[in-house]
Amino acid sequence: MKEKLKPRISSNTWTAIMATIVSICALAVSSYQAYIQHQQQEASVWPFLQVDISQTDSDLKNEHEFYYTLINKGVGPAIIDSCTVILNDTMYQGMSDLISQKLKRKKFKGTFGYVDIYPSRIIAQGEQLNLAGAQGNDIKDSMINLIQDASFRMMIRYHSIYQRQWQLNINYHHSPPLQTIELKD
Repeated sequence: MKEKLKPRISSNTWTAIMATIVSICALAVSSYQAYIQHQQQEASVWPFLQVDISQTDSDLKNEHEFYYTLINKGVGPAIIDSCTVILNDTMYQGMSDLISQKLKRKKFKGTFGYVDIYPSRIIAQGEQLNLAGAQGNDIKDSMINLIQDASFRMMIRYHSIYQRQWQLNINYHHSPPLQTIELKD
């Protein structure tokens, strides 16, 4: 009777195989944890820009105010890349350019102001910028009509400290959702 030869694996070989499998699993878990940590790190400084329109009308106190405000409601600073304002297919360098060309030459009772958003400007978490503001009934109504014009558009491109980019498209009549811009390496 012939005895079958069985391949024999020593206990040291089994130990080495199991150690290799455990090492590969540990590497996979560590890689996944690093990925999750990176995602959490980016989310911890995510800026979120939003525009609010507010107005006050009080005939008793003769207060007629209007504010067009940019707010960073995110959890990190927004670093501005560009800001474009378009009205009637004409591109303006910012709110000051638009207002100076459309409203400054007119005579109004009251006051108005504006702030431009220039590249590399940092808008901190919770910071509010009054992009345009007016006090006085005539100027308030003119500014509201300007911003609520169907052809008015404002596009703000910004990024986080980790270089993730977004674009905020503003139109009083139709504001599409926030867009994430994919960066090319």
